[in-house]
Amino acid sequence: MITRVQFQQRKEFLGSRPLTIKRKQTDLEDDANEECSNNSEGLLEKYSKVVDDLQMMKDKCSKLETENSELRRQLTEHCSKSKENSSKEKEIEAFWRFEDGREEWLPAKLIRKYANGECSVQYSDEVSRVRSSWVREVGQM
Repeated sequence: MITRVQFQQRKEFLGSRPLTIKRKQTDLEDDANEECSNNSEGLLEKYSKVVDDLQMMKDKCSKLETENSELRRQLTEHCSKSKENSSKEKEIEAFWRFEDGREEWLPAKLIRKYANGECSVQYSDEVSRVRSSWVREVGQM
């Protein structure tokens, strides 16, 4: 049998225990709330940085698109000038070596210049690809 004193001691012990647990629970909740608040601030900072980075990338993208359109315009302009120049066949003289060994500058038309330094020329009877050093303007010696 439990004495009254023992009962009172157990009651106090059990009564104080929930208070301790309650305090620990409150402390844990406070800690969790504080940690959550800190995490929220950290996330807000990260979000703000991401938004700033995104805006910076959009600005760079816009600048690159502007540069790209300007370069395209310049390229189109250059190509149209090149086509105008190349579409006009220029009257020239081109060096020709006959089968019998004779050499002569013959009238021809410059059709196209190649990057490797050769040219396509139209003689009166055929088209030939020759070195650019074998081509000159009419009347040039």
